[in-house]
Amino acid sequence: MSKRRSKSKRYKRSTSKRYKRRSTSKRYKRRSTSKRYKRRRYKFNLDLGSHKVKLLGSRFLKPNEDGDFTWMIERPEYKNALFIYNDNQKEFLNNSCRKGKGNASIRPYRKGCIPNPKSFGIPTGFFNPVYKPEILRGYTSLNDIDPEYALREEIENYNEDQQMSIRNSSELNAEKIIDASVNEIFELLKTGNYDTLIYSADSVGGLGTGIFKVSEDVKEYIIFKLKEVVNRYNNL
Repeated sequence: MSKRRSKSKRYKRSTSKRYKRRSTSKRYKRRSTSKRYKRRRYKFNLDLGSHKVKLLGSRFLKPNEDGDFTWMIERPEYKNALFIYNDNQKEFLNNSCRKGKGNASIRPYRKGCIPNPKSFGIPTGFFNPVYKPEILRGYTSLNDIDPEYALREEIENYNEDQQMSIRNSSELNAEKIIDASVNEIFELLKTGNYDTLIYSADSVGGLGTGIFKVSEDVKEYIIFKLKEVVNRYNNL
């Protein structure tokens, strides 16, 4: 009789608390639902969200609707957007805050004009009303150089600062000017104040131009650089 009891006790030992602890131990539970794991996963998701900026092309059709940057820039739904307008090289190099034509009407919102910039320009051509007829044309290629430099015999009519500006711009072709503007856009994105980068688009998503007639290779290059800067920021 005692032998049987000892065997039953031995059997009970195999289903003891020790066996139960092995399957439902606190250590096992901590491995799947620990605070440390949750905290790390939450932080990872937060970092991903904070670095996401999307590129959006907006086509102008008529005033006071999407595509009209002057209207859009004041809308609450675009409060975290950075608008990219088509600038001219002279105004860009001079950091002008003057309201322009077309989508350059939002130039007063650019970096250097207001404390919290909402726009920035990418040059697409040349404009200078001093000359008659005035210089007004889009970039013909990525190697295009400011035609104002070709009129250097008239540089003496300018003051010292203006002469220096003309000489400096003569050393920069269209590609270098575009690259410089995109680098500025990257610095703005790094502030973390924007979730969308909006450019003026044509009917197929390319760069929309109105005032300047810009060569296709220049327009394609600008879109390529905008995509590149968004990917560069999102992969920080």
